[in-house]
Amino acid sequence: MGQRLVVTIKDKGEPKMKVYYHWSGYTLSAFDELKTLWGIIKPLKERGLSTEEILLGVIHGLEGNVDEIHKKWLEANYPDYARSCHGGIDGGKDSDEWKYITSLYPNETFSEDVDRNNGLVAMSDKGMNEMQDWSEGNAEINIDTETFSNDIHWPYHGKEDYIKRCSYERTGDEADDEASKEYEQEYDLMPTYNGDGLELFEGKCDNIEACLNTVYDLVGNSGYQFKDKKGTVWEMVG
Repeated sequence: MGQRLVVTIKDKGEPKMKVYYHWSGYTLSAFDELKTLWGIIKPLKERGLSTEEILLGVIHGLEGNVDEIHKKWLEANYPDYARSCHGGIDGGKDSDEWKYITSLYPNETFSEDVDRNNGLVAMSDKGMNEMQDWSEGNAEINIDTETFSNDIHWPYHGKEDYIKRCSYERTGDEADDEASKEYEQEYDLMPTYNGDGLELFEGKCDNIEACLNTVYDLVGNSGYQFKDKKGTVWEMVG
């Protein structure tokens, strides 16, 4: 079935593009996809390109069809970029989305062989709406403000909320004494982030990798949650 991630790319508050990944709807995987997308967008924006040109660059970036300057920049800054290629227009050649995007860029050549694991692109209102309906996890990049959000996590608002909700999920009784003691101990032993945890899931795009590394340092390979200095618990997906 997959765990479906949809990344919305916005400009001036308006959705301009959605990118679908079939297996990336997990907290850390979403950070990876955001990092690669920003790696495609950033140098295009620094070159002063228009939003329309940047969006075209995203499609070609997902296809692996970028110019040599951009390719060298991506390979130097995002070593895993080559493995992220083979994306492209949702539905491939002759799909409704293909017809819409090729009408926007009539002089461009696009890849006809696309892989849902590497990013399928929609730009039409209909295509974006349908793609969003498949989402099991959402993230966002804003071109104009250079900000991101990764919404794939579950917050618990303090120790009491964490204990009650976890106990109820396990036993059907939020006041179950045995379960409550277990989750109280789990809460106390949880790694702690010395800040507001929300700042790790939204902020400046240049900080995506640093946020990913901080979250990974907190939860590691086998962990899935941490608390912040306010006591909020942040539970990862995946």
